[in-house]
Order: sequence, then structure tokens, then C-alpha cells
Amino acid sequence: MAVIAFLILVMGLFEDVLPAGFAYISLGVVGVDCLVIISVSHTICKK
Repeated sequence: MAVIAFLILVMGLFEDVLPAGFAYISLGVVGVDCLVIISVSHTICKK
């Protein structure tokens, strides 16, 4: 979850400096982070 907050902070601070491709990279990182959170919560909370 901290990865998503860090990416939002970086994108907000360096909005004018970062290239447009950074949006696609950050989207991929957020997607992978969400999949990791879902899979870890599934294995931990599985009964």
C-alpha cells in the first residue's frame, strides 16, 4: 500500500518533469501491487 502512496506523491510533485511513459509504468506497478496484496491476503486469511 505504501508503494501506491509513494507513486502518487512522486507523480504529484514531478508532474511537469516526468515523461508520459511514467504513467504506464506506475499503472503496471500499482496493478502488480494490488495482485500481491490480494494473493497474500488470500493465503493468510484462508481457512
